[in-house]
Parts: sequence; structure tokens; C-alpha cells
Amino acid sequence: MTHELTLRNVRGEQIALSDFQDPPTVLVFFTPTCDACRAMTERFRAWPNALPEGVDLQPVFVGQPSDFNSTIEFVPLVEHAWYDDGSVSSAVSANPSPAAVLIDKEHPTGDQPAYGMQQIEQLVVRPGFWQEPIAQEAAQQWKAEAGARLMESGRKADPYGVRTFSTAPKISFRNRPER
Repeated sequence: MTHELTLRNVRGEQIALSDFQDPPTVLVFFTPTCDACRAMTERFRAWPNALPEGVDLQPVFVGQPSDFNSTIEFVPLVEHAWYDDGSVSSAVSANPSPAAVLIDKEHPTGDQPAYGMQQIEQLVVRPGFWQEPIAQEAAQQWKAEAGARLMESGRKADPYGVRTFSTAPKISFRNRPER
């Protein structure tokens, strides 16, 4: 069944869900109208630096690239995301969003999805990461950039956290081999 489930990238290239088994990969699902998803994007961008050894991370946007291109929080991830028409997120029980599942050989359609930022971080972030210098530097840069972006945009701060675009840390998702 997993060979039939596919995601596509912004260029329309497809990848089978089964291709995410090696290395084991955490797929994190976002939807364009989800406030929690938008709020989570900044921390998500640090997660490639926080993964346990041997685990990969991939963003999955449920919808079309155009659904995400108009939202400032998603723009930095549009080129890096895999896109789902809803069939993969349903098959791995990644509803509602944000949600994440670990795909590996033992769990080709995921094992016990995580929902919400706190549960997802428990799945992807190695213990102690947020105290490491790279995380501290990123947090300081995000705070400074968030303030500047808010001033530029004229938006007010979100009471649940500032939701703005940041350039740090750099996104470094591994490319999948072509088959």
C-alpha cells in the first residue's frame, strides 16, 4: 500500500511514502489555514539541527503550493516541502494538523502520530537541544528579526508568540535520491 501513496514537490516530482523508510524520517504535516501550524514554523526550521542521529525530517504541506505561498510563515518552506492531496495524511492518521509521524521499515505508515508542537518536538528534538549554543543563537536572532518584521508589516504581536518570517537557522533538508 505504501508504494501507491505518493507526495510531490513544488516541481511536481513524486516520491513514494515507502522511500521515507531509509533513513527513518519524521514527516511533519501542515495545513494552510492552521494557526498552530503557522506558529510552529519558526521552531520547525531549527529541528533539522536538533534531530537524533540517523533520523531525517521532511515538511509535508497538505494542499497546493499556491495555498502556502501567500502566508509569510510558510514561504521559507514552500521550496523544501512535499505536497499531499490529503491521501497520505489520512493514511498515516496525521489529522488534525500540525501532526507528525515517524516512517521507518517497522512502521511504513507511521507509528502513533504526534499532534501539536509539544508532542512533535518530543518526537524530533534530541534532549538538551534548546540549551545548545546553536539554539540559543537562533532564538536571539528570531526575536530580533521578529520585532523588525512586525515593525515593517504593521502587524501586532500574536499573544501566543510572534509569527513572522526568519532566516535563521538555515534549512537543510536532505534530498532524496531519484529513482
